[in-house]
Amino acid sequence: MHYYFEKYYFDDDTFTLYQNDKPIDLKSNEAKLLALFIKNKDKILSKDRILDEVWGEQVVSEQVVFQNISHLRRVFGNGAITTFSKKGYVWQLSFEPKELKNEEKAPVQLMNKWYTSSYYLYSVITLLLVIIFVLFFGLSSNGSLSNKQLKGQVYVIPFSFSEALDELQVDRIDTLLTRNKLFQSGDHGIDTDVVFRYSDKVREQTQLNNTAILLSGYVSQLDEQMVVEYKLLGAEREWHGYILAKNEALMTNALDKTIGNVQSSGYLNEPNSALLAAKLQLLLERQPDDLSVIYHLIKQEITHQNFDVARALIEKLLIESKLQKNSPYTALALYLKGGIFHQQHAYQHAERYYKQALALLAETPYSKVAHNIELALAWLAYAQHNTSQLQHHISNASEHARQSGDVLSEVKAQTTGSILSHKLGDLVNRYQYLNTAKSLLIAHEIEQAHFAVIHYHLALFSPSKVEAESYFLKLLGLNKLAKYQWIYESSIEDLLSWYIEQNRWEEAIGLFKTQPESSFNLNQKARVLRAQQDFRGAIQAAKQAFDSARLSYEHNNALHSALLLYQMKPYMNELKVIEYQNYIKIHASKFWIEKHRIELSEVGYFDDLAVN
Repeated sequence: MHYYFEKYYFDDDTFTLYQNDKPIDLKSNEAKLLALFIKNKDKILSKDRILDEVWGEQVVSEQVVFQNISHLRRVFGNGAITTFSKKGYVWQLSFEPKELKNEEKAPVQLMNKWYTSSYYLYSVITLLLVIIFVLFFGLSSNGSLSNKQLKGQVYVIPFSFSEALDELQVDRIDTLLTRNKLFQSGDHGIDTDVVFRYSDKVREQTQLNNTAILLSGYVSQLDEQMVVEYKLLGAEREWHGYILAKNEALMTNALDKTIGNVQSSGYLNEPNSALLAAKLQLLLERQPDDLSVIYHLIKQEITHQNFDVARALIEKLLIESKLQKNSPYTALALYLKGGIFHQQHAYQHAERYYKQALALLAETPYSKVAHNIELALAWLAYAQHNTSQLQHHISNASEHARQSGDVLSEVKAQTTGSILSHKLGDLVNRYQYLNTAKSLLIAHEIEQAHFAVIHYHLALFSPSKVEAESYFLKLLGLNKLAKYQWIYESSIEDLLSWYIEQNRWEEAIGLFKTQPESSFNLNQKARVLRAQQDFRGAIQAAKQAFDSARLSYEHNNALHSALLLYQMKPYMNELKVIEYQNYIKIHASKFWIEKHRIELSEVGYFDDLAVN
């Protein structure tokens, strides 16, 4: 049976929708939902009935109903489906049924006959086309998703809504988002949770290019205000923020303004991390009262240990967030303020600001912020050797993660408890926390790449270096995720120290064959060659690392290269040695100098500095 409406017709035998005789891409469940609506025009269909008839015994959330209805509205217009609060949905368009006559069926039969006689030829041609496509364009990393690269637009992954919002509000927000001139539908089988928790996976699956951005978020209600926690995901980094507004239009307008400015700044797709502070400063000049911009700039300044600048910005964030009555940013400002005191070992001040931030978050939906503050308090308890408080804060952090359904955050809380217990010599709890983390990953079938943190801790806890080696090698064999880069690098450093100690040169050099040629790995290779007294090869590798790190503004790796080269100064030109000395003098922070003071003293860095 065909059902006709204006320029559309729907074939319920094949569940295919046509527009001007061209098929429209509908997913199977969207087509089933359309068929259900067409056959029940003017009837109210409840969510329960829709779930039962379209999804059957599949276990899915009510959110999928909103998402599928939203997609049909994008195809037919917002007036196609009316929402009746707490009752259901009604289809409004009149599709007229029409049985095909024999003469209309004949071309189809002739086509089938032609198709049968030409089947093998068609198959061969199709196979050849597939091979050509693979050779020229490659395959998508995950066949379940579209292998079209996302380019130059903001693509909306359907937002997730709390139960406090009624269906009319949900419909209005969804309509405003998808109507916005910046946005396109980004339906790639990815939901809000995946965008927030698995950034690496999303980048890989959607093949984000250097101008595309993904947008998703959580919408809830707080004190008669709408609250949006949103995330923008670009090719290089992400942007996380909060918007509070009195209604849907104000909310989407604020979101539109922020997204437009962040997109035009190029911040999300900037590969050079040294330029981020400058981009954020320009954004702040353009939007001096944008809380998300101030927040990101504070984090950048803290990363570079520019604490005086960070403190001034924190005061600005506190003032602006209170004026705008935006409690999450007030809490974040207090949390960052406490963090600076924490780094400077002013523990009482740090604790006071952390607890002020937590008090603001009570009875709010900002469990992620509370989770991070509880972890900071756990580290503070460790610094004060307070085991009971440490366990209390780890338990609270885990509970906040469970409330938001964030398994990876709960795993992070447990592994933090494990490493802090280890540092305090609590051997029982270090394994108890770690086993809990491992059980969570297994129970929720989290991909193996996330087990890197488990293997890393097991290596640190190992009673022998032989056992530790097995765990290090296991984690280095996993798929790499950007969030665990520090784990991979730390593992390589520890492994190489073990190999150098054992004179296992072949295994040490062989380790680099499985790792990318980065400035970090070149530095490690120089370490091995220097230990073998191959100074020519070590100098060459360290110089390559130094040049590579400077070009990409990786000052920490460049400093390590300069130190390595300085340690080999008897084998180098004196002018070159002065160049590396000057680089350390200009770029090394007080923290870095103190950390490497013994090594610098051993090679006469401070003496040479006094002479030069």
